[in-house]
Amino acid sequence: MGAATSDPEASSSKWKFPDGGRHVFQLSSPVRQCPNGGRHVFPTVSVPMAVSEGGNCTETSHPEAPATHLKCPRGPAMALTPVLRRLRGLRVVLASASPRRRDILSYTGLRFEVVPSRFSETLDKATFPTPHDYAQETARQKALEVAQRLREKDQRTPDIVIGADTVVAMAGLILEKPQDKEDAFRMLRRLSGQEHSVITGVAIVRFPRCNPGAQPPDPEVTSFHEETRVTFSVLTDELLRDYVDSGEPMDKAGGYALQALGAMLVEHAEGDFLGAVGFPLNRFCRELQAVLGPEVTPPLCGGADHGDGPRPLPATENPGIDL
Repeated sequence: MGAATSDPEASSSKWKFPDGGRHVFQLSSPVRQCPNGGRHVFPTVSVPMAVSEGGNCTETSHPEAPATHLKCPRGPAMALTPVLRRLRGLRVVLASASPRRRDILSYTGLRFEVVPSRFSETLDKATFPTPHDYAQETARQKALEVAQRLREKDQRTPDIVIGADTVVAMAGLILEKPQDKEDAFRMLRRLSGQEHSVITGVAIVRFPRCNPGAQPPDPEVTSFHEETRVTFSVLTDELLRDYVDSGEPMDKAGGYALQALGAMLVEHAEGDFLGAVGFPLNRFCRELQAVLGPEVTPPLCGGADHGDGPRPLPATENPGIDL
């Protein structure tokens, strides 16, 4: 789903801080950078957020409404870090060019590389019994393509490769990214006044242990999906045309962004918000715990140095690999 953001009134209007400062709010962006260097994840999509100079996150629903202060953690979000801490020293790769997925995974403080998948996404939808089967298999193919490419062309096989794919489905019909403005308009018109599902499939590719010098075994793949149920209001053609003309629908599954301007189309949503944006972080952490098992994972075959050697790159494109 989309990355574009706008302020609460789709303009550059400014809202007043309790400390007297001013800040241009951005609608529905699920994270804000605090002055103290910490981050705070906001689950709501309908309430604008900002950060005051004291390091507190300020939530307001109206410029004159009482503000609720939420203390922002000093450093990465801590709620789900125990399992992610076990990835320290491992080479973790996100097989996606999506800035939304990169941002969501970055909330955790995890260091990882971004290597976009070259998988063509030409799977025949008709061969899959459900939309979530299609999303999971697409995520799996994305992750495997990157894992195999790095294994062949790089001296350091990745330890974990993460793939994801998001689709919108209604009555069994899978809606992906629109091809042009008219396609986006048709998608949104179909969704007007209707309930639909936003489904994100995720695949975790893990290279298992092997003896030094042995032929590396095939990677292990775990996949899952999260589904968020979304209901649109009944929308006029004029509103839909205006939204399409904003340009936001063009690289979004289903033609809208739940966390940005597209939030104005939504009457009700139930499920994992971050899953609908593009990456179900809570479920990912729980599945990762199952993948890693109860014990701390030792060095993996062909993987990263678990001692005091170089750490993986942060969440950026890897400039040192000819891909």
